[in-house]
Amino acid sequence: MNNLKDFHLANICTGCYQLDLRLDQSVNLQVGSLCRLDLRKGHYIYTGRHKKSLGSRISRHCQSEKTVYWHIDYFTTHPAFCIENIIVYPEIDTECLINKDFQRFFNSKIVHPGLGSGDCINGCKSHLQYIENLSGEFLSTWIETYASINPIILPTGEF
Repeated sequence: MNNLKDFHLANICTGCYQLDLRLDQSVNLQVGSLCRLDLRKGHYIYTGRHKKSLGSRISRHCQSEKTVYWHIDYFTTHPAFCIENIIVYPEIDTECLINKDFQRFFNSKIVHPGLGSGDCINGCKSHLQYIENLSGEFLSTWIETYASINPIILPTGEF
């Protein structure tokens, strides 16, 4: 597809996704009443899902000005964070499996217990992970690992 945004928004109603949020400087961030975090520069990977309008959910995450509702909103509204990649897993309802596989594959670290996983019933410690460096090569290897479920990488410039 030449225009992934149009493809995504028009044709993908449900599925899982991962936001790759890059942080180029250390920040101290208050996440609602859950916690205050000292965050190092690197990549913060959030895994989520939506059952009705996945395109709308992802578009909302890409807006820097919005009402803060979810834990991830504290990150996406902070000016030091940049959404570098969005990985979409169309028509898949296995966010916890993707989250756990990603953590094992990259040996990523849990940012804080309960962060981004308040509604998780599968025992995930968190749906937000930290990786110091996430190169395009490593990301491509991850996508190849999940090729059987046809993940799509959306360039953030599309939103």
